Amino acid sequence: MSEKDLKKIALLTWAKGENYGTSLQCYALQKTIGAEYDCSVIDIPLVSEPVWKKLLRNPVKTGAIILRRKINLFLGKVPLAYEGQKERHANFVRFRNTHFNLSEPYDSKKKLAKLNDEYDSFVCGSDQIWNPFLFDARYFLDFVSDNKKKIAYAPSFGTEHIDSSENEAKIIPLVRDFAFLSCREESGAAWLSEKTGRNVPCVLDPTLLLQKSEWLKIANEKYPRPAHYIFCYFLGKNERYLSAVFDFAKKNALEVVLIPIYKKDFSRKCVVPRNIGPCEFLSLVEHADFVCTDSFHGCCFSVLFEKPFAPFLRFSATDKKSQNARVQDFLKKLGLEKLLYSKDNDLAKIFASPIDFSSVNAILEAERKKSLSYLFDALSIAISGAAGGSDE
Repeated sequence: MSEKDLKKIALLTWAKGENYGTSLQCYALQKTIGAEYDCSVIDIPLVSEPVWKKLLRNPVKTGAIILRRKINLFLGKVPLAYEGQKERHANFVRFRNTHFNLSEPYDSKKKLAKLNDEYDSFVCGSDQIWNPFLFDARYFLDFVSDNKKKIAYAPSFGTEHIDSSENEAKIIPLVRDFAFLSCREESGAAWLSEKTGRNVPCVLDPTLLLQKSEWLKIANEKYPRPAHYIFCYFLGKNERYLSAVFDFAKKNALEVVLIPIYKKDFSRKCVVPRNIGPCEFLSLVEHADFVCTDSFHGCCFSVLFEKPFAPFLRFSATDKKSQNARVQDFLKKLGLEKLLYSKDNDLAKIFASPIDFSSVNAILEAERKKSLSYLFDALSIAISGAAGGSDE
């Protein structure tokens, strides 16, 4: 089939956020679909409504949110904009320019509606695009016309606590319009199944659809790194976790390479690289002796690269916005629950427990086949216009 005969697929996902998991999952899903179709990532603003409009509509509430964020930023309680890291930003831009088939910008619902005339099918996913605390109807494909079959591939709610009358009222009417509905976490798939009466499958995060060899093709192997090190990537702010890592590193003569997230990270006594883009991130995971992370995608790439790793839970058990289910579901699926860090399961115990990657890879390959089958069956039916859906 010639390139001009390829059916055109529009992919809606978080694409331009300068986060490693966000960028790499977008790359993976576009590359996977692009193996058989002409797939474009639709370039839309990260937020659906400018802050000034929200401020005019609800000045007291919006003003309070802005003030609280500024105070927390000053206190170092939220991720800091990467000071002086122009090279890091340039690496993310270079990654998108090199590896994304990005559409022209679509900054209004009116413009988005025009996509119906240009694309044969629409896919949304993955990442936390369906997080109820970050609700954005565009990622539920609300602009797609009724004659197009919508496909959801591994969207995540990001939290176990989805069920409320407010969330249900917003989300369920939108998901009912999907011909093919899936979710990345078991908890989200179960909630959707209950609320829609459909059999909603749980499928792999897009990063896991690609083989290790495919990721190594884009890793920056020239990036300098210590001979032996722990790769440390924490999105949460937990000094106890970091103390455990530094103590273990000292006892085992390992350096620590820490991706900086908070202001204090820049002054820690370890290797703190300030110019890490997605390709550099891959290389640092690949060559690590040990990975310590509370990041879902940090866990994904540890498995893909067959690295010893210790997953940490970022949120407390009582946090209503907890995203722990993402990591817990992932570990359970692969039989790796024993790796989870706790006061009774310290880093020495985890590091001393070898991972049977032959067993892990067998499970992963079976899940990969199921997920790819779901995705390409959905695309085939959606493009052909045949009857059918994920609950058929």
